[in-house]
Amino acid sequence: MARTRSNRIKNILADLKERLNGGFCRPGNHFVSNRELAMRYGVSYQTAHRLISELVAEGYLHRVPSSGTYIAGAVPPPTSVALVFHPNCSKNNFGGILLKQLETRLAQEQIDFEVVQSVSFDHYIEGKYNILWGQDYDLRKIPQYLQYSLMIDGEPKDGVNATFTDSISVDNHMAGQTCANILRRQHQAQNVVVLAGQENNGHYQQQLEGFRSILPDCKVFHQSDWSLTAALDSIRELETDEIDAAFSVNNVGVNALQTKFGASLPIVAFGDGQSLAQAGINGIGIPWDGIADEAIRLFRLRSEGNTEPGRHCLINPEPLTPYAPQWFKAMA
Repeated sequence: MARTRSNRIKNILADLKERLNGGFCRPGNHFVSNRELAMRYGVSYQTAHRLISELVAEGYLHRVPSSGTYIAGAVPPPTSVALVFHPNCSKNNFGGILLKQLETRLAQEQIDFEVVQSVSFDHYIEGKYNILWGQDYDLRKIPQYLQYSLMIDGEPKDGVNATFTDSISVDNHMAGQTCANILRRQHQAQNVVVLAGQENNGHYQQQLEGFRSILPDCKVFHQSDWSLTAALDSIRELETDEIDAAFSVNNVGVNALQTKFGASLPIVAFGDGQSLAQAGINGIGIPWDGIADEAIRLFRLRSEGNTEPGRHCLINPEPLTPYAPQWFKAMA
């Protein structure tokens, strides 16, 4: 025979339903855990679990595996964009150029947006499609809002985060391979040097792996940070007769190589295409237009109410030379 529920437990359940129906809770927001509910009302963990299970069964709440319990109801799709960027983005680095590109394109598409600087992304800007650039952002809190965000130049590592986070990345491995092919076909270099950026940067390491898959005998130099000073310091002891050609994983490395060895040194690089072209450098450019196009496409998709799991897009880099089709054909 089932145990009769006490008036106190009935009153707790009625109070919870009143709060859920009375506008205190927003659909999609995180509900309290079993332990928090037990402490708040002074009941056992088992009783709290039964109360939440009953609210789920009656449609007041819904559970997301490995994430938690949420207020039921439709979550309004985003109507605008929040560009959440780490403060270290500057005019000439990836983040700074990306921010300018996105601001320009969103304005052209007449999409409302705001720019937010954040050292550590710790809360979702509700009602907006949060577009994030910042390698150290912790996205573990994203799922509690049940709203989608977009991570550029990275991917969420946690499975639950990946459900609610779209991502756009550039194929760095392909960039390294293509630069190696360009160098091998243009120059019969015996002493190839790679200025490979910071050793702990995953994007740079992917470029290096791609380059070494074509030219494995290259000599690699890493720099301690992003600065031109660090890049110059990394090749300080390299002599002119030790280098026939070079590959740089970014524009800073190009500046360092040209400063030390002059404009006559054959260099291929992966970086901002406009800056590389102005410096007379061959290689592969970051596909800014492709990134912006995909970001706008994903925003429109989510603004229309699409709730499919996070989409992850890998974009090919852009060749900077008129001979690119032959090199890509040779790579196949």
